[in-house]
Parts: sequence; structure tokens; C-alpha cells
Amino acid sequence: MSAGRVRDRVRNGKKEWWVELWWQGKRHTFASVPVLGKWMPLSSKANAEFLLSVIMGKLKDDAFNPLEFRQHSPVKFYQYADNWLADKKPNIGLSYWRGCRDNIEKHLKPFIGDRYLPLIDKTLLRKLQTSLNGYAPKTRKNIMDTLSAMLRDAYPDYIPHVPTFPGFKGAETIIPPDIQTLELADFWKIWAKIPPEDRYIFMFMILTGCRTSEARAFRKTDIRSDHIMFIKTFDHADQEVPVKGKKPKPGPMTQSLRNLFESIPAHESPLVFVNPRTGGKYSHHMSDIWNDACKAAGYPYIKLYNATRHTYATLLMNSGEFKLEEIMSLLRHTEIKMTQRYAHRKITVLAPKIDNVIWFPGFGDTFGKPLADFGTVPNSLISGEKLAEGAGFEPAVPCGTTVF
Repeated sequence: MSAGRVRDRVRNGKKEWWVELWWQGKRHTFASVPVLGKWMPLSSKANAEFLLSVIMGKLKDDAFNPLEFRQHSPVKFYQYADNWLADKKPNIGLSYWRGCRDNIEKHLKPFIGDRYLPLIDKTLLRKLQTSLNGYAPKTRKNIMDTLSAMLRDAYPDYIPHVPTFPGFKGAETIIPPDIQTLELADFWKIWAKIPPEDRYIFMFMILTGCRTSEARAFRKTDIRSDHIMFIKTFDHADQEVPVKGKKPKPGPMTQSLRNLFESIPAHESPLVFVNPRTGGKYSHHMSDIWNDACKAAGYPYIKLYNATRHTYATLLMNSGEFKLEEIMSLLRHTEIKMTQRYAHRKITVLAPKIDNVIWFPGFGDTFGKPLADFGTVPNSLISGEKLAEGAGFEPAVPCGTTVF
């Protein structure tokens, strides 16, 4: 049971008002109200009675939270969102920041509006996720992840705890897209169609699996005697920034890399790879060079990132020479689950091993016509009679026999 009343007193010759409330067995007092984003003391009995009526209305609607009426409570969501974006911008990648901004402006602000942060609970989160049903699961997850990051930063200064977010399971499970790659022979055919003066940087990407922006920002000082370093990259504004994860990471110095570095014509730029037409760095449009080469070689469009980084990882995985943890290190992933995306590719190299154990040599016309032409599986295939006759051996166990 809840009971509230307006109280007053005189202190230092000045009269003060506040609201006193008993709720869930505890006494709460409220002596200020938010006005245009600022907290102001209750200046009259009428103000205190108005605040009490608001609180009692919240209680009646089962929407009362005492933190909403505390001065240390955060500003409303849309105000907090603006401050959060401003605080985050210097500390995160521009691409990630833009994604967060779009999620907030297009989805979170319109739905959450001017609610106070402590009033964002699990029920509201479920309603938010349901309201995004028209979007792809990955898009919905990105929006919910943005809000989760905001609330984690709000704890404990503005909210007493971070609510539990609904998961993405069942029909909402996030299924990563299939990874596009090239066979190495196909890569070389396309690479041969690239202008000779531009081939060096594309060779570097397939030999290291680095990102395009990292290759563009690769400097001469990043080449060491027995390894290379990935330290800098370019963001979407083409500004030089630390690599993804902000921590410089090494890569192995292979003999192929040594051969590549020795073949690059001398130039004065601190960058290893320069645009021969400008003498400066390659721009985002270097992918146009790759796209033109694909067309000239008679190949359909394949994204440069897939043709180099994804192909590099898949070749290592399919070789059988590397452990998953080693490939993780070479790709400079921070989590093994990122590298595990390539694990299913290895299934293709298992076919010869299966044929060594379970072998069907084929019998030419023995089956009469291709299996695809049958509406159902032929009886001869079920009984095993044709198989035994064609192969010249008796089945070890008659078909249909249960073996214990």
C-alpha cells in the first residue's frame, strides 16, 4: 500500500516543501522537479501538490519508479542519447559511430522518446524488438546492441541495473551470410588483368589477408627484419587512424613478401604502396581497378575484400596445415568465433577421405537412367539386387535386416 502527502518546514527563514511517500515498505522524499532539463526545488505548496498528483498517477498505472523523481536521475532518453553519441565519437571508429547514430535517430528515439532511463525495462525491450519485425534479423540485433551499449554506459551513475535483453533465437536466429571466395588459380587470372603498376598492393593483400584500408596505409616503417606490423588504417573519411582494435599486431615475414617488397619500384613516399598516377595514397576507389580486372577476365563481380581476405583465410583452412587458433592469429581476430566462420569451408576437402571409406564406383547403364529421372527411388536400389549384381559381390547383410 502507498501513502503520500505534502510536507513543509521553515529553514533559515525560508519555507520549503517536499513530497513524502511510503512505498513498498520504505519512506521516500522528493524535493525537486525537472524543468527544461534542470532540477528545481519545489517553490510552493501548489508545486508540491502537483508533483504528488503526478506520482500518485504513476502508482495507479503501475509505472512508478522513484529514480525518475531523483535529481541524480538521468535526463530523458533522447537527451542522454545525444550526450552519449558526443562522448563516444572520439573513442570509436567512424563507421561504428555512424551506425550507432543511425540506429538511435531512426529507431530508438522514435520508440523510446522521452522516457527516463530507469524506466527502460525488459518488457519495453521486448516491445522494441517486436516493433522491428519488418527488418532483417542482423539489423534488429544491431539496433538492440546499440541500446545495450548505451545502458551499460549508464550504469551505475544513471540506472541501478542493466535490464535483461531478449535474445535472438528460433526464427530470429542470426544466420551469417555465406563467405564468398575464389580459388587461387582464379585469383591469379584476375590479378593478371590488373595494370602492372597496380599489381603490388593486390598481391600484398592475398599474401597477408589484410584489409584493403590496412594495405593502403601500410608504411615502410611497418616492415621489420623478420615480421611486419599492422598499425595504421584509413577510416571512412579517409583519415589515418589506428587499426581495428586499436592495438598494433604483427604478421609473419614470408619469403613471398620479401620477394614482393624487393620488386616494388623505389619512391619517396612513407607508404609502401602508392598510386602510380598521383604519387600519393590509393583511395577507396582502388576497388574499381579490381572490378575492371574481374570483367576483363570474364568473371562475375566479387567484392575485393572477399577475393583477398576471405580467400586467404579459406585457403589456409582448406590446406589442413593450420590450426584454427593459428588462422585466428594471422587474421588478427580478437575472438575465435570470428575465425570459426571459415571452418565450414574445410568440409569440402573431406570428400576424398569419405570416398576412401564409402565408395560407389558407378555402373554406367546398370541403373537404366539417371536417378534424377525417377519419381521415386527404384526398388532395385532399395533391395540391393542390382548393386550386388553389378558389383559382383553379395551384400554382407541383406537389406531390411536389423543388426543388433
